[in-house]
Parts: sequence; structure tokens; C-alpha cells
Amino acid sequence: MGVRGISAVWTEALRQRGFDLVRSFDAASYNRSAHAAATTFRLPTFDRAHPLGLVIAHSAALWDVFLDALHTSERLRTSSHPLDDYTEHVVAELQRATGSSSAAFFSHRTDPVIPIQRIADVAGLAGLSPSHLSVHPRVGPWLGLRAVVVIAEEQTEDQILGLTPRPCEACPQPCLSAFERARRTPEPAWQAWLAVRDSCPVGREARYSEPQIQYHYTKQRGSLTRDPPPTR
Repeated sequence: MGVRGISAVWTEALRQRGFDLVRSFDAASYNRSAHAAATTFRLPTFDRAHPLGLVIAHSAALWDVFLDALHTSERLRTSSHPLDDYTEHVVAELQRATGSSSAAFFSHRTDPVIPIQRIADVAGLAGLSPSHLSVHPRVGPWLGLRAVVVIAEEQTEDQILGLTPRPCEACPQPCLSAFERARRTPEPAWQAWLAVRDSCPVGREARYSEPQIQYHYTKQRGSLTRDPPPTR
């Protein structure tokens, strides 16, 4: 199929399953980066000079797709962490369908802990803000970084994407004062950290629904619902 075909197949399949923000990159470029130098984690390369990497993320678009899957799957309905399990199932399904060897790493796992924000920054999916938010040029901080996959396919130089615009570079950084307030707020206070996200001027129209916000911050199963339709 070739690296272009594999990347396109993964991107479309992930989009259909709610993971609408996918960025391909040279996985070895992360290992050479200043971000990697600050940690012990390295991505596998499968002895390729430029192995195909994919950063898998989502905007608010994931929510309804995930809720549909939750409704139809007994396994997800009884899971303690249904979104994490949904993510792993989708990625594993695509790994099985890909002829090449691959390795998957998930942001919710601790074996190992992956610096997914740093990887997303190197890949050009979302830049790191001064308040430690990942900020996408279209949806701002309203994204969830879920996984990184490395596939044993060699990219050529013309297939390696350049960086996307970094909106934080020209921003007055209102997130910093919200970040300092959140740091001083006694735990638990997820609303204070939500305020950091809300302070970002980028992507405000991409803000998650209230149920999605509550679930991401609290993991309460009562939040696994859709917003009611607007009244007329």
C-alpha cells in the first residue's frame, strides 16, 4: 500500500470513529528533538531512518460517535474507563488491518508514561502554550490527545509534513493569569483548570459540550450523555 496509503487509510478510519485530528510525522524526528532530550522516552524506529508516526487526537466531534459506540457495546457499558477502552479498541483494530509492524502508545497509560504533548508539538499537530495547554490552530485547546502510533514504514523526505501555525507565538497569553489562579486553587477544583482552557482566544467555537467537559475532567458516568436539544 505504501506509506501514503497507510497514512490515508488510518486517517479516514480514525475520522469515522471520532478521532478527527490525526497528524502524520517522522517518528525519528521526535527522538532527535529538544523535547525528547528532556525525557527518557523514545519512540521506536523499527530500524527506519524516517518511520511513519501518527498522533491521534480528537475535537468535540468524538463525543456523539463515542456515545453511539457506548450504546451498542455491552463491553463499553460495563467498562470502568469506556473512553480509554474505546480508543484502544479502535487503534488495535487498525493495527491488525495494517500489514506492517506497529507500536501504539496511549496517553491514559502509565506503562510507559508518554510525553504526548511534546510529541504533538514536534509533529506539528498542536503547540505547547505557556500554561501547558496543547493548542491546535483551528480548535485551540479543545482537543484530546489520545495515542501515538509508529508504523514500520519508511517515509521519504517529501512526505514529511511541515509544522502547522503556532497560535501561541503571537498571543497576549491570557491563559497565564488563569493558570496561576488554578495553581493556587485547593484541590479538587477542575473548574479552575477548565477556566484556563476557556481563557484561550483560539477555537472558542470548538468548545466541548457541557457533558463532554464534565466527563473529561471528572470521569463521572452520569456525564455520558448528549446535550439536550435547544428549546425554541
